[in-house]
Amino acid sequence: MKIFSSVGFNSVNDPKDIAVVRYLLGIQMTNQPFNLMMAPLTVSPQNVFNNQANNVVSIKDIIIAIKNFQEQILWQIRPTGQIFPDDVTFKKLSSGNFYHPKHYVRSKSEDPVITPGIEPRIDEVSEQFFAYTGKTLIITSGYRGPERQAKAMFDKVNDTSGANSGNDKIFDKIILDSYMAYADKRSSKEIYDQMVESRKKHIDAKTKLINNTAMYQRDATQKMAEVISKQIANGIYISKHATNKAFDCSVNNLKGSDIIILKLLVKNLGGKTPDEITGPPHIHIQF
Repeated sequence: MKIFSSVGFNSVNDPKDIAVVRYLLGIQMTNQPFNLMMAPLTVSPQNVFNNQANNVVSIKDIIIAIKNFQEQILWQIRPTGQIFPDDVTFKKLSSGNFYHPKHYVRSKSEDPVITPGIEPRIDEVSEQFFAYTGKTLIITSGYRGPERQAKAMFDKVNDTSGANSGNDKIFDKIILDSYMAYADKRSSKEIYDQMVESRKKHIDAKTKLINNTAMYQRDATQKMAEVISKQIANGIYISKHATNKAFDCSVNNLKGSDIIILKLLVKNLGGKTPDEITGPPHIHIQF
């Protein structure tokens, strides 16, 4: 983690830098037998990336915490209460020579695959999000191989209201909305065509309902995964999840202001949060 300007006494005190210093001091506070306690510092969501947010941040307690850190950990005789991007105080504070907690959890129901390729991005986003909100992200999806991607695409359709009503028009509309949601519509349609064909094979001609939902899902996802594998072999990736460049997080524990902050943070880190209209409520984050 970095800061780009001075924090503390007689300093620039950019809200973004304050959040980083507050976060790092908080880690030290819980892992060192020293008195680094400070009152909570807050930044209003509307001003997260607005330098004018200084007037809503109380700096008094963080100056005290910086001085305590300099005096009790760095053994400075005359602590300044200031931190600069490349000074001794910040280097020690951000050295990593202390326990570094994770600020995300895996969803138990979704059991996402978090590979070494995507984990640094999740760490970066969740750490900064925690610094601003004090909340932990719940990761619902990480890396997806062909089988997981096929299941995710199947579930998006199957979990949509009306998908299993027996009404062909409703099902066709859901399929259309689902493949149109992807940037590469030709490739997504090629995948969803397998689901359509499987449904025809497993549907009862009279009731228009699926005879055996387990067999239908197994047959459909297997054929969908085969198409996805062929596409990947040809350099086509229907989702960023297959390239270790995307992850999803739940919005169940987030307020509207939290979502605004998260999207701004991702944008500031060079990522995107495109809207996904299908599936359970979540935020898709990609780099």
